[in-house]
Amino acid sequence: MTGVAGSADWYLAPMLSAERQLDAAVDGAAEEIRRAEEVIADLESSEEAVTEDEIAQFRDYVTGPGRTPAWDAVAARVASGEITWRAVVEGELALDEGVRTAYETSARITSEEQLTSTDRPQRAESEVGAVHSRAGWEDDDDYFSDLTPFDDSQY
Repeated sequence: MTGVAGSADWYLAPMLSAERQLDAAVDGAAEEIRRAEEVIADLESSEEAVTEDEIAQFRDYVTGPGRTPAWDAVAARVASGEITWRAVVEGELALDEGVRTAYETSARITSEEQLTSTDRPQRAESEVGAVHSRAGWEDDDDYFSDLTPFDDSQY
């Protein structure tokens, strides 16, 4: 009675083979997940903390040569105790509207010399007031799928 409901014959060779292949694939995926978790844990534990000197250098830059009205607002919040420079530098406030706006108003820093320079950095004309628009995209998936991380040419 092969192939008849209720019969176990249909389950034999092809199904047992498929079941073994699926089990092997699941085991392989589980092992890859375990390895990825180990790599992530290693990376997280090896991250160097931002030093007080680096925070002071950043603060001195955004309140000095890199000063903008948006950074003045952030500095006022730090002075009031609402936030800290460490939280700003370490990215804890990346979703904060005021901090994000301040970063967006800053000229791009491409070298350590720019941080220590007393000259005010100039933004390219195309950067001033530029907003990367999603207009013309059918939906957010299309818009974000075309963005490449670390590709500054689109800003």
